[in-house]
Amino acid sequence: MSALDHASIVRAVSQLGTEACLESVQSLLHSHGIGVLVLKGVHLGHTVYDDPIERPYSDLDLLVRPREFSDAVDLLETRGFTRQAVSTRRATEDDYYCYTFFSHNGVTVELHRALAGQRRYTVDVDGLFQRAEAWTIGRGRFGGLGTEDLLVHLCVHAAKSAFVFIGEKHLRDVGQVVGRRTVDWSAFLSRIRSADCRAGAYYLLLAAKKQLGAQIPDSVLDALKPSPIRTLWLSRHL
Repeated sequence: MSALDHASIVRAVSQLGTEACLESVQSLLHSHGIGVLVLKGVHLGHTVYDDPIERPYSDLDLLVRPREFSDAVDLLETRGFTRQAVSTRRATEDDYYCYTFFSHNGVTVELHRALAGQRRYTVDVDGLFQRAEAWTIGRGRFGGLGTEDLLVHLCVHAAKSAFVFIGEKHLRDVGQVVGRRTVDWSAFLSRIRSADCRAGAYYLLLAAKKQLGAQIPDSVLDALKPSPIRTLWLSRHL
């Protein structure tokens, strides 16, 4: 067996475990009337890639409505999910935008009530649920962000860490979304401006276009481009 074959098998087994965990968590939350959307990895792998194995994922990023977040946290803890402490300060713990849990089979579950912390890049979560799309794994039916919201989230995800953890995988995500979906660029621009994430979106989309040939219209980049002074400063740091 080649190293590549072995790596592919290991990845496939890991992904199957992640998908099984997703089914279990969604079933638990839905049984208590809590809606949930899948962010990034699993959703992307099953909707914009030809084969999920092309898009590595080993953890779950899940979004619930802020008003249901506390109940969702309690449910996971009562079912044996171990929560990682955010901080020793109660105020920080209560205000944090996502909690990390560890499942029985070792899958990491990040439960979100917002797309970014410190009230940066704010996005109306109820709107995300209203515009959500349905997608499937086998007979399982799940919810994920609609096309424009999916692209907004990819931009926010890059910007919130100042691109520190962003690599080719994330640029490929952008390329796959714009290559496989029909993007309403007017709606995307409106939502990215509302989230105050224009600069982050500009650099992520520009990188995806320059490095991987992503089909980003020049007019969209022109609409997002920061002022000359800010562009000069950001180009030195991103």
